[in-house]
Order: sequence, then C-alpha cells, then structure tokens
Amino acid sequence: MLKAFTWRFWNRPRHAAVPNLVAPRWNHAVVFLQLALNAIVGYGFARMLANMYGISAAKDGFDIAYSVPFIILNLSGFAFGHAVVTTHFSKLRVANPEKLQVVFSTLLHTMLIVGAVLVTACCIWDDQLIQLLAPGLSPVAREQARHSMLLMLPLTFTLGISAYWSAVLVAFNVPFTAEVCQMASRLGILGWFFVVGPSFGLFEIAISLVFASLGGLAFAWFVLYRKTGLRLTFDFSPTDPDVKRVIWQGGSFLVATLAAQASMSYMRRMGTMDAVGTNAMLTYCFGLVTPLSILVGKPLSIVMGPNYVALAASKRLQEARQVLMKNMAVSIGIGVTAAALIASYSQPIVRLFYQGGSFDERAVAMTANMCTLLAWSLPPTIILWVVLMPILSGKSRLMPAAIYTSGYLV
Repeated sequence: MLKAFTWRFWNRPRHAAVPNLVAPRWNHAVVFLQLALNAIVGYGFARMLANMYGISAAKDGFDIAYSVPFIILNLSGFAFGHAVVTTHFSKLRVANPEKLQVVFSTLLHTMLIVGAVLVTACCIWDDQLIQLLAPGLSPVAREQARHSMLLMLPLTFTLGISAYWSAVLVAFNVPFTAEVCQMASRLGILGWFFVVGPSFGLFEIAISLVFASLGGLAFAWFVLYRKTGLRLTFDFSPTDPDVKRVIWQGGSFLVATLAAQASMSYMRRMGTMDAVGTNAMLTYCFGLVTPLSILVGKPLSIVMGPNYVALAASKRLQEARQVLMKNMAVSIGIGVTAAALIASYSQPIVRLFYQGGSFDERAVAMTANMCTLLAWSLPPTIILWVVLMPILSGKSRLMPAAIYTSGYLV
C-alpha cells in the first residue's frame, strides 16, 4: 500500500490539463508538519547557542552576521517575493500554462543577478557594513561578526533559491515550504553538537550551516523537477508581459522590503549600543514568538492563498470571500490567546526553553521582560500572513506595498 501511494504521489502528471483549484485537505497538515519540524530544529539551534554563549557579545555579533544573508534574500526578491511568485504562478496555471517555463527561468535569473551584486558589495565593504549594523560591539566582537558574515554569505543563494522553488511548488498545490532548506542547514550543526558537544566555535557553526544547506537545496530541486517539470534554462525574457507583471509587483514591494529590513536592522543596531546581550535576547524572544506566528499563519496562507487566488480568477468571488473570512477569524482567535499566555507566563516559559549552561537566571529574567512585550506582535503578524495573497491578487499593484510599508515605518 505504501509503495502504491508513493508511486502515485511522485508520478502524477506534471502539468494537468485542468488545474485543481482547491488544494487537497492534507496539504495543510503537511505544511504544518514541515513548519513544526523547522520550529523544533530552530529551537534546538537557539538552545545550543544559548547553552554555549548565553547573552554575550560573541552571540550579539553572530546574530548580526547571521542576519545579513537574510537581508540580501529579501532585497533580491527571493524571500519577500514568495507570495508574489505563488500568486502569479497560480494564475498562470489557469490562464497561460505554456508561459510557465519562460517566466520561471527569467525570474530566477533576475534574482540571482541581483543577489550576486549585493553579495559582492558585502564582500567589498564588509568592515563598513558591520560597523553600520553593529556600532556598539567591541573591536574583537566586531571582527568575529565580520568573519562569520563572510562565511555565511553563500546562504543567500542556497536558502534563496530554495525559497523561490518553494513559491512555485505551492502554486502547483505541492506543500513544500521554504523552511525545509533552512531546517536542513541547522540540522547539520545540531547533529555535530550532539555527537561532540560544545567543542567548536562560531566559525565552524557558520561553515556547517552553509554546507548542510546544500543538501536541502538539492532535495528542493528534486521535488521541483518531479512535481512541475520546470528547470533552469537560458530563457531570459524580461519584456514578456507576465514577467513584467511579476517584476512590477515584486519591485513595488522593494520599498516595503527596505522598510522592513531597515526597521529590523535599526533595532539590532540600537541593541548593540544599549548593552551587551541585548541583541542575543531579541533573538531568543523572536525564537519563541516567530515560530508560533509562522505555525499558525503560514499554513493558512499557503493552503488558503492559492485557493483564494484561483477561485477569484474563476469569478467564484463568494466562495473566495468565505475562505478568507474563515481564516481571518481563526488567526485572530489563536493569535490573541497565544499572546496573552506568553505575556502572562514569560519567565517560566523562557526558563523552560533556554536555561542551562551560559544562560543563567539573570539571562532568564532579562529575556522574559523583553518577551512580555514582543508577545503582542503575534496577532497582527498572523493576520498579515492570512491576508497577504488576497491583497496581492487585487487589481491595485501598489496597494499591497503601501500597506506593508506603512506598517514597517510605524
């Protein structure tokens, strides 16, 4: 039975004549499982760093360095363009399936070029970049951060390409999330930690993250080719109307992306000037709050989003509206309840998840105070996940970017 199910799963037609407008119900469970596994692995990674470095200057510097590949991911369109790509590919499957290959290759080429330019700039002006992002670090911690950043810059491409492929797969109703590659990158260093213990440093952690992410990227390519038949070719048609449509809406989000990265980077910059360990505490708090918002919001977005877009494109507006309102109600209820619980019991929660090794009782108390405030970012974050694709599927190309930009500026 298992063999028959596996054969049917991997050998379904790559391009159905009539696309299925409603994702199978088990897609939600598969997406949730991937996100839950990534949250567990991410927690293990954070717990390992807490045990080894606590709320130290070295941890502050590593967090700054680790954030740089993700900044480039967003600025080059790999990460923030996920919903844009999924939305437009969902429409192409219905309206112009013969255009999928050229749009797929052109967008990937474009994002690779932009990413390569940004990575090169980071390598050339590495000292200036670290000084800009972390002016409060000591010279020793700043040099460690610079070295770690250079080692982790390849994550821009492994995690970025995987995120793009994930967006395309979601448009094909294949429940494959961008977190799979990130989970693979962290599993490598976690396995090393469990085998040899804390007998390595931050540079070894950085190198391990990059090499392990290559395995996740290879798996993502295998799933993409099997389920869609799409592959990277030399097709490059930036003047194609469908390509221009995606680039235009993705480009309009560049302002929102800049606002998002500026707000987060500025917060971390101020953290380095506040006190030793502030950035580390921010990371630990986000390590508790962010996975919850993703576990609730992203499955709803990935499963509901393409359905909403396809139903709206087919003029089944009443059904699309019902799907959206149902998911909005669920997201608000869960978000408010979770935020209240975390804010009320922040200290025992932080103690349970992080205390041990270099993360002592002082670190618990300070991190818990910060977590009480950040917990209330849960409800709006979950709502943003749910409404993202419906907003993107509207007629206005600038309204989605304006909404997100105003939020990040606030």
